[in-house]
Amino acid sequence: MASENSGHFHEGQSNPSTEAVGTISFKWVFEFVRPHVLALSGVAALSIVATGIGLAQPYLTKFLIDDGLIARDSQMLATYCGLLFAAAIMSTALGGANRWYYLKVSARVLFAIREAVYEHMQRLSPRWYARKSRGDLMARIDGDVAEVQRFAIDPLLALSNSAIALAGSLALMISLSGELSLLAFVLLPLQVIYLRKLRPTVERRTRIVRERTGDITGFFLDRLQTMKLIQSSGAEDRELDKLGQLNQTYLKDLLSLQITNFFASAGPGLMTALMTTIVFLTGGMMVIYEAMSLGTLIAFSAYLARATGPVNTLLGLYVGLQRARVSLDRVRELMDAIPEVSSPATPISLPREANGTVELKTITFAFTASGAKGFDGATLNIQGGHKIGITGPSGVGKTTLIDLLLRHYDPDHGSLHLDGVNLTDLDLLELRSRVVVVAQDTVIVAGTIAENIAYACREATDEQIVQAAKSAQIDNDIQAFTDGYQTMLQTGGETLSGGQKQRLAIARALLQNPLVLILDEATASVDEDTAAEITRSVDALFGDRTRIVISHHPVALAGADQIVELVDGGFVRARIGQQGPQ
Repeated sequence: MASENSGHFHEGQSNPSTEAVGTISFKWVFEFVRPHVLALSGVAALSIVATGIGLAQPYLTKFLIDDGLIARDSQMLATYCGLLFAAAIMSTALGGANRWYYLKVSARVLFAIREAVYEHMQRLSPRWYARKSRGDLMARIDGDVAEVQRFAIDPLLALSNSAIALAGSLALMISLSGELSLLAFVLLPLQVIYLRKLRPTVERRTRIVRERTGDITGFFLDRLQTMKLIQSSGAEDRELDKLGQLNQTYLKDLLSLQITNFFASAGPGLMTALMTTIVFLTGGMMVIYEAMSLGTLIAFSAYLARATGPVNTLLGLYVGLQRARVSLDRVRELMDAIPEVSSPATPISLPREANGTVELKTITFAFTASGAKGFDGATLNIQGGHKIGITGPSGVGKTTLIDLLLRHYDPDHGSLHLDGVNLTDLDLLELRSRVVVVAQDTVIVAGTIAENIAYACREATDEQIVQAAKSAQIDNDIQAFTDGYQTMLQTGGETLSGGQKQRLAIARALLQNPLVLILDEATASVDEDTAAEITRSVDALFGDRTRIVISHHPVALAGADQIVELVDGGFVRARIGQQGPQ
């Protein structure tokens, strides 16, 4: 049976059969670059032309000095000055165009990577998110993805530019003086060895700083959502102290990383300065003893400076690779998380005569890897169009039942069926459009009231949205707002009362036209009169649909065709109107 999946994988574990699919590398990142190769080629071409113009400038300077200044030829002096100015204009224009194209392509690659990561994360179960820090996830989606994107594009351009600039500068340097060229790069192997020694430290300290950034982001995400509790508990100073401690820890690790980065750049930089000093000293002696002209030395020095830039860039790419590898590892941890459920390759559609009949057949499900059972051979039949009440103490698995019905998880053993079709054989989108939940805490997303009502039914027309609101008896409240249905709500919907949120959720459910409506303590946060009104509205609007009411309150359970209690991993029938077992 498809759902008898005692060995099912949990997110964060490695699935041997799909390990090659889940493991990503730089090759995976470059797949996002591939569609933009033509545009990047244009960027590279502009860079090459700009580099060529830059290489010409020191040679023009040589002629300006030797053939203009020293030869006292004013015409040649004016000519080479004009050529230098023209080269500067062309270089500036090409640089601006190059930067604009680069930013455009770079942004597209960044967005594509971030969207791919987010698309994958949307398939992961609530259990996976329960184990993760929201701040850490934000840091990975934002900072780490951006770092990976930068290294996916920047090295391609930097390598091409640096290679051309270095090769051109080196060729011209050799043409000017082979002896000085040899002196200029004598310490280059030592620079490479030096950076290799620093690599593990760079990786370790970069990872720590990334984690500290996630800690601070998570602190703000959590505390801004609980500000009312902080204020009512007089905990402002205590929370400020916690933020201060997080900031101090972050600063300590950031300074450690900064010191490492300083030595990673200062070491090669000092070696470069030493080589430059030796070149000037030797070249100066050659000019004094007339073995070299002054213009040649100045031109050689300019090319040395231009060659030093690409060398430092290439060495910097080596260090940057270590930072990017840390970020790639953190992104890989997200992409390697294997979804617990997925749509079947060949889904089965619900029958036309579907009426919302639900069957649980000897299901077993453990909450965690510890083996604590939420369900142990539980069986339950719910006839289509009936109202069933489910009660039970906190923590016995009522919310887990909802997650199983929506297929956020599959049972370890047994199966769940909707109108005779195993849930594992249904397309997830179809299942979750036919089984709808109205919870105690209605989720309000940032957007207009109309967008919130139509959140799960984006094709709904304005007329359908208004009709759903009227049926849910919230239209008058919405019209009372200045902007009506276009009133903006913030996440959480703090401007709405508890009853208004519940009625908005009912309007949202009406648009979805479900076969099964689950009410999870939907009236627990409102007063008894409002609860009774909401219950009557739901029974009137969804009277021909299957209603599963999870509640301890008699008002919500009124009119139930059957009431069962979830206890000891199974269902016990209770008397109608009572909340205890028979």
